[in-house]
Amino acid sequence: AKRRAELEPEFPNWMARAEADVAARDFWAGGWYAVGPFTGGSRDETREEEFGPEQAPLDFAATFDNGQRHWRSHPEWNDPAPVYTLDCPKGSVVYLGREIYSREPRTLQVTARGGGMIWCNGKPALKQALNGERRVSIELAAGINAIVMKVSGRTDEVQFRFRMEEPKPEEGAAPVAARMPLRPQVI
Repeated sequence: AKRRAELEPEFPNWMARAEADVAARDFWAGGWYAVGPFTGGSRDETREEEFGPEQAPLDFAATFDNGQRHWRSHPEWNDPAPVYTLDCPKGSVVYLGREIYSREPRTLQVTARGGGMIWCNGKPALKQALNGERRVSIELAAGINAIVMKVSGRTDEVQFRFRMEEPKPEEGAAPVAARMPLRPQVI
């Protein structure tokens, strides 16, 4: 209580500085959240079944499964770390979510690992489900973009990776001006 009383008067100034810092950035990525595991019928049905988090808009205060599941923050998942292990038993799914801000529309190349799907702003970012690890393009709109990944547990140790890069220019194309440091600060 004493510490709160000391900090409270400075909070509006701190908030104003934080808002100015974020507004000055061309690109930033929010921290990761996870919700689950969810279990449905058979393993294949669980992969195809919708449990709610894939539906837009992304709301980290939302609950699912009659209030039994809620988004949990995972500040320890920092890009571009190697691979993260999820609490996702065989035959279940876990959803991962984050917000990514871009001042202008851009395409990111993402190395994603896991079995499942990726949505950007409520629309599928993949034509077919992710199986294993591969590079995928994600189209970001100007402003805040909601990224949701559905990862299915098909093995004893379920992992995911999400590494962002600017797309490589096509051979012979004019160089693109650097727009962002692609080690975005996670805020």
